[in-house]
Amino acid sequence: MLYGGYGALNEAGAVQVRWQAMDKSTADLGIAETRRWLNDKLRHPDRFNIDAIRRQLGALESGTGQDFFQIVMEIFEAHPEIELLPA
Repeated sequence: MLYGGYGALNEAGAVQVRWQAMDKSTADLGIAETRRWLNDKLRHPDRFNIDAIRRQLGALESGTGQDFFQIVMEIFEAHPEIELLPA
């Protein structure tokens, strides 16, 4: 949707995205879920850069890495034409 160049946002100009239950998503996509997500990727060395995933996991565990929610927010921030609104 954000990088694919297709769908309703393709060349739509400025848009607003309303995120339902953003507070819940913040908690649900925090450190524990990010750890689970990264560890799952480690089980697939044929599909992922294991060294990069280990670095991400180490940074997460040391408190310097991003959790999944922060990663998603960074992606939205890279799209200034999209205004993200908690709903």
